[in-house]
Amino acid sequence: MTSFFWVLSIILLLALAISFAAPAIFVLRRRQLENSMAFSAEFFNLAEKLLEDSDTPDLVISYLETMARIIDDPRFSRMVLVAALTGRLRDATNRPSARAEEIMNAIHSMRKELKDLFARASAACMLSATFKSPLTGVIVRRMTLFSIERDQEQAEIVFSNLYSDGLEPGHAHVRA
Repeated sequence: MTSFFWVLSIILLLALAISFAAPAIFVLRRRQLENSMAFSAEFFNLAEKLLEDSDTPDLVISYLETMARIIDDPRFSRMVLVAALTGRLRDATNRPSARAEEIMNAIHSMRKELKDLFARASAACMLSATFKSPLTGVIVRRMTLFSIERDQEQAEIVFSNLYSDGLEPGHAHVRA
């Protein structure tokens, strides 16, 4: 009989803890989704400005299309986290592929105003995408994007490395 009351006490204690924690978790998740929506709106506003400018290179437009596809994908944070933890992100940053170099050259060939728009769009996309995933998004923001306010090229580097590896939604590497 004593073990029954012991188990019942544990169950009631857990139920009580969950009832107190649930509202805070819901508030936190709502804030994450609100942040994601705000950064997503910023991305599409900036991307529209880039698309309207005839000086934006086709490769950069293609890159923006890729970002638009992944912005709502909660798997994005996991892709970045796995790439960071396995060293692929660091390796690709130190030794960029030909595709990544081509993308970076296209970005750097743009006039300053367009480069600034692109850097802000990249940062907004990455932040929006990381807010889609409750846990891995937090980890990715802490690991790779903490300096985005100081160095917006960090977003470009992460994106160009993932893009050059073919890591985008629907790709075989992502489905795992």
